[in-house]
Amino acid sequence: MFIGNDAVEIFLLAFVMSFVSNYLSIRFGGQKRLKEIQKEVNEWQKELKEANDKKDEAKTKKLMEREDEMMKKIQEMAFLPFRTMIVVLPIFLFTLYVLIPAGYPNFIWTNMPFSVPSSIAFWEPWKNYLGARGMLIYSALVSGLLIQALQPRIEGWIKKARGQ
Repeated sequence: MFIGNDAVEIFLLAFVMSFVSNYLSIRFGGQKRLKEIQKEVNEWQKELKEANDKKDEAKTKKLMEREDEMMKKIQEMAFLPFRTMIVVLPIFLFTLYVLIPAGYPNFIWTNMPFSVPSSIAFWEPWKNYLGARGMLIYSALVSGLLIQALQPRIEGWIKKARGQ
């Protein structure tokens, strides 16, 4: 469509979508709040385990009084990522079911500039059904993992550049 190589274009589209998804997750998904809750719940669980191991009934009872509070925090933690998903999922589904089939109707796995495992590229049900959609899904998975792996390093470089 744009570059002339469908596989590269689909990968770049998936990479951009993964980057935007990751950014929205960091910015609006409450990752800082998620880490705060995880730390607090882990500390509570550790204290509770230690109290149980030492058979300290008074401390166990005191910690169990906070159980409802911790359960509410765990529920909050479970729903934080959904705020981002409400925005990202419709964009991904629109791309998957509208843009990709319209823009790449004749995409074939075997015409790519790199090799893919034969079980993906040549297994008939996947080859004919997924096509460009499969390329988008696999590319989004790979680029999402790559972005997640590189994110701490990039944040470190930014902090270092800012002198923090």
